[in-house]
Amino acid sequence: MDNLNCDNPLVKFREQKELNDKIKSFFSEILVERGNRLVVFIDELDRCKPSFAVHLLEQIKHYLCDDRITFVISVNLEELQHTIKHYYGGAFDACRYLDRFFDLRISLPPADKSRFYDEIGLNGSYPSETVTKRFIENYNLELREITRYYRQVRAAVYEPIHESRNWDFTFPDGQAKQFMLGFIVPIVIGLRIIDVSLHDEFVTGKNGAPLIEILNTEEFNEWIVRRLLNEDESFENEEGKKQVTVEEKVMQLYNAIFVKEYSGRNYCENIGNYEFDANSKNFVISAASMLTNYASLEI
Repeated sequence: MDNLNCDNPLVKFREQKELNDKIKSFFSEILVERGNRLVVFIDELDRCKPSFAVHLLEQIKHYLCDDRITFVISVNLEELQHTIKHYYGGAFDACRYLDRFFDLRISLPPADKSRFYDEIGLNGSYPSETVTKRFIENYNLELREITRYYRQVRAAVYEPIHESRNWDFTFPDGQAKQFMLGFIVPIVIGLRIIDVSLHDEFVTGKNGAPLIEILNTEEFNEWIVRRLLNEDESFENEEGKKQVTVEEKVMQLYNAIFVKEYSGRNYCENIGNYEFDANSKNFVISAASMLTNYASLEI
């Protein structure tokens, strides 16, 4: 159709045919030199612009009649169908359209994330690693994203979390820094990768939902969230103590870091074992950007 809309369609058709002949000749030369079969791999076609994806498929069909050439196309078929419909219209039968190009469809099983975690070293039980894995599951990160995500987390917090004896985390303000490195910084790094808008909402104090989604779970309730309780608070109904919920304590934590304005006598806020102040927010943002002394780009 594009050829018909140009000033001289016959010239365009002739040029296209000449190009196709040259490509066929090129493929034939490769086959003579290298063997009796040519396998062409095309990856992530579903991520391309709709017009490019359609044009590429239409070009491929010129070479499908050559039994010596095999095209292996790695795609998310559901996404590719959306791409085709975006180009031809919502009522277009994208599934049947794709059948013109695919002789055989092979569905790959889901990746074994446990084995993948072992491969990249994400197999410990330190806070930053536990939070990282929980974030990956919550936001369905792909393998490529996981690799990039954990590489940044390791660079930002590995040393102070794994070699904490080398750092002074003794007092409540130091314990707060250690907590933020292990539990908050990995979330900030992850949000920056998957959704910049959500990241900005989180660090500007407008949306604490990601922190609640991570910490308000059984794996964190017992061994970490309880450390947020003050002496007069309890998650259970205990005499002489104020009963609070996990979500309330997590939101108090979020507000202390990202929302609260500190001044004068209100220069800090103590939550359980931790002391947060006006520097807490900038500390988290700097640590997530690997701009603190705790970061190590050599890891």
